[in-house]
Amino acid sequence: MQFFPWLSFAQQPRTNVLAVTPVSVIDSAQTRVCTDVTVLIASGKIQPILAAKIARVPPGLWDMHVHTTNAKREFPMFLANGVLGVRHVHGRMERVFEWRKQLAAGTWLGPQLMLAGALLDGPAAATSRSAIIVRNAAEAK
Repeated sequence: MQFFPWLSFAQQPRTNVLAVTPVSVIDSAQTRVCTDVTVLIASGKIQPILAAKIARVPPGLWDMHVHTTNAKREFPMFLANGVLGVRHVHGRMERVFEWRKQLAAGTWLGPQLMLAGALLDGPAAATSRSAIIVRNAAEAK
């Protein structure tokens, strides 16, 4: 009798897969450049290279509750630990929009960034100045 069914799942061997996408690959045999492709490396071996739009890339980790104060420093650490996406909750939206702009422009290295929006709080709450205070049902709508 197995008391912890999740234990057998947790002990299953995992294959390390790295996906590099989208990239350009030089095909020296055909003397051409293949653009917008995905290179998968599984267990240290390069797999067949496919067009980025049809390649099946294994999912990365997401952190769904992030409070970031220094995105330029913290975002590369997410990637280094396999976190490819984060949901930023509560913060000054103008700062978060700027972070998203830097990521899109490629000037910063970091995960995909989703925004939860501003914090809604009641009138008696002791919250930060970035919260939106809601005093009644009409304001909530």
